[in-house]
Amino acid sequence: MNTLPDRKHCLNNLKFILISKWLFPLITTISLIILTILSISGSSIGAYNSFVGKPSGDIIGQPRTVRSDEWDVNTTYTIAQSNNHFRVTNKNIDFGQNMSVETDVPYKAWSIIFHPQNLLFLILPLSNAFAFKWWFLSYILLISVYIFVSFFVPNRRLLAILISLSVLFSPFIQWWYQSITILPIAYTLVLSTLAMILINKLSTRKRLLLSFLAIYLLTCFVLIMYPPFQIPCALVGLFIFIAYYFYRYPNKYMQSFKKLRYLILPIMTALVICLMFIISQHQTISLIERTVYPGRRIVNAGGQSLSFYLSWPLNYMLQFKQTFSFFPPNQSESSRFLLFGIALVPYYCYYFFKKRKVIDSQRLRLPLYLFIASMLLLIIFLSRSYLPIGNILYRFMGLSSIPHDRLLIAFGIINFILIMVAFMLPGISKFKKDKLLYLPTIIYFIVLLPIFFSCLYLIKNHFAIANLGKFEFSFLLLILCASISLLIHRLIVFRYIGLSIIVAFGIYSSLFVNPLIKGLSAIQNNPITKSISKYNDGSSKWIINNDYIFEGLPISAGVAEVGGVQTYPNLWFWGKYFSGSEQIYNRYAHVELSINDKNVKRDVILIQADTIRINISSCDAMLQDLNVNYMVSIEPPTNFKCFHEIDRIQNGSSEIGIFKRNISNYN
Repeated sequence: MNTLPDRKHCLNNLKFILISKWLFPLITTISLIILTILSISGSSIGAYNSFVGKPSGDIIGQPRTVRSDEWDVNTTYTIAQSNNHFRVTNKNIDFGQNMSVETDVPYKAWSIIFHPQNLLFLILPLSNAFAFKWWFLSYILLISVYIFVSFFVPNRRLLAILISLSVLFSPFIQWWYQSITILPIAYTLVLSTLAMILINKLSTRKRLLLSFLAIYLLTCFVLIMYPPFQIPCALVGLFIFIAYYFYRYPNKYMQSFKKLRYLILPIMTALVICLMFIISQHQTISLIERTVYPGRRIVNAGGQSLSFYLSWPLNYMLQFKQTFSFFPPNQSESSRFLLFGIALVPYYCYYFFKKRKVIDSQRLRLPLYLFIASMLLLIIFLSRSYLPIGNILYRFMGLSSIPHDRLLIAFGIINFILIMVAFMLPGISKFKKDKLLYLPTIIYFIVLLPIFFSCLYLIKNHFAIANLGKFEFSFLLLILCASISLLIHRLIVFRYIGLSIIVAFGIYSSLFVNPLIKGLSAIQNNPITKSISKYNDGSSKWIINNDYIFEGLPISAGVAEVGGVQTYPNLWFWGKYFSGSEQIYNRYAHVELSINDKNVKRDVILIQADTIRINISSCDAMLQDLNVNYMVSIEPPTNFKCFHEIDRIQNGSSEIGIFKRNISNYN
């Protein structure tokens, strides 16, 4: 018998598997390179075009002014660093601000190695490096989810791709699109996968390579330095690793502890590197730790709104202005993950209880352990949100200072893990007509109908969404119940149909959140920035009067600014001019200056947890002491005794003035 065709068939299959395994990473890598070359990003800096000048650089979509942390803070800080030649300390910001702590911007120091999204700023033109950073976040999130799912469900490339897309196109990810949100998820998934691989049998060479990778990624994770998202993600990664450990070494827990030694070296090495960074930046980190907000913030357990986790099906509405007011306080804060997977919890409870006697024989232990880990995490996070007990335990777990809404990031990871579990359960690959009407799917669809109907009705009335018509309500209800029910169908193809509906719904719910824009001209070439640059004398400081919108433009133009965003307080400034107001100024905050000659005495007030306002007259001696010689304001020249107008910029129906300080008339 000639076996050559069989061998050729096997080789072709092997080649197809190898190609398909790397096809998705290859496509995402090529896309990253092309978008970087074209200088295209999803930044909302086009928001400046709403206030000054004409639209420039916009390709498609609309900028989101609500995402001011991106376009008015992080992006302007990045441009300011370029003007500063990427020095660690930027003297134009808050009398000199350390840019290696608390902010995700490029700088020249050894620790930048552990911020890969910022490395290319040191070698590429600014607009190209900015585009790379923007899409690198999508890239690493897609790849990390792809690797994680491929580890648990091998040879299901389509599954890994679909789940990766479902995570990326979650409303929470798109509305919160920034490093502190995406990187904790991505690093958690890759690190937990590496940890699970390292406790298995490996060659010395592979173990060393993976250990070095783990050291690097763990250091990257720690140096994100945003605990409200890092700690929940780390807890999820830990529980998933424990679940896998108990699966991998059943009934040999104590004997297998020696396997954990392979994790000690990466963990200890990464901690040493992080300790070196902390020591080198001890003064800045100490200032942040001593702040009222967020350093000494304590959030007691309980008190979360009952509707908080129910509004996710209507998140697609956040993209449209006419529904914005229905979701307080803003779109970003109102955004959620699409929690389809968590809706499978009742079915899993029934399924694993029913199969409890055949868990080992049917190889259900791994999905069972993942489900148990997910349930424990849900219990912990829901208890933290709704039950006013356990503060001591949460303090031990590092959750005591984390706002309830930041815990949502953990729900997002748990959610897609529960979706993945559905594909780990036994099913039929071959299409059979007699299996189409699968009874559990039909029953679960019927069970979900009244549940989702009640949730949608509650949210519709809670937010007074009058334009959610009966047809849209019914169609949405059908999508939710059908997609979830299909995930438990015996035929695998129906599970893929259910997941595809989820992905499509996610794309519809978030595709138009962020626009596409080319370059950074909306900041660099707008009239205000040009005017600031024109009058820059190299030594004077600038202020923005009563308008946070423009607070990042002076530093983007390369001049020093009083006010703007302080990531930690300059104690010399606050202590000298506002002694006794530590509870107000000792925090991360937007510092707004309100110049009004009716202010007889300067004072500082707290607008909200992260916003401070300084009320001061134009003739106050503080401005002279600080060498504040220029001001940007929309108010008329007659409002300021000690500033005179030197330029006026047309701003649609209104105008913006550039003012210079008078030498005389100061208090």
